[in-house]
Amino acid sequence: QWADVALLANKHKSEVEFISDFYGNELGPEHKAMTLRLHVGSMERTLTDEEADHAAAKLMQALAKELGAKAR
Repeated sequence: QWADVALLANKHKSEVEFISDFYGNELGPEHKAMTLRLHVGSMERTLTDEEADHAAAKLMQALAKELGAKAR
């Protein structure tokens, strides 16, 4: 499933870095938590906080829609 996350990030012109994952009873047997670092940017200029936040939100929406991911 990590490959699916990286592919979605690439579609959104972002780079995502895997940091760690966690399996625990509170998540349930079919779930895991992942810590990711998102890299967004522009070759033309520095992005504003709002633009970076928007890019992160769009990627999270795509992860939720395509993979059923939820932010914790």
